[in-house]
Amino acid sequence: MLQSISWSQLVVFLLIAMAVYYLAIFFIYFKFLRSLVAVFSPGNPGSKNNAAPGDAIDADDPDYLLDQVSGLTVSIKENIGEAAAGHFAREEFLFTLQSLLKQYPALKGTGFQTGINHIISESMEKKCGILLSEGELNGLWNN
Repeated sequence: MLQSISWSQLVVFLLIAMAVYYLAIFFIYFKFLRSLVAVFSPGNPGSKNNAAPGDAIDADDPDYLLDQVSGLTVSIKENIGEAAAGHFAREEFLFTLQSLLKQYPALKGTGFQTGINHIISESMEKKCGILLSEGELNGLWNN
């Protein structure tokens, strides 16, 4: 029986078997690709790409708040690093932080405010040697 199968038939069989195998793997293990494509497709009403610049943003949306927190955290650490390298005056840097926090009004009064205050306090103490009181940290959030 093995003598009746040619090399070309064996290669064709193996290629077909490999194609079926890899297609099965793709559809089983990469289902999340379909959901990911659905989330970011332009026609999807829940898509993040559909938001027009003038649209109202739901400040209670956890994903939105987490995006805001991560963006603010990166900005804070960059600004503190620049302040440590440039040896800015304390008041000048506090004003810079206050103007930065004004760009994230959705985070004011949330549970994230305490965490962000902690990040500011720890980073300022470690990199700049500046200790901030709780009142000063809360004052940064005021207009």
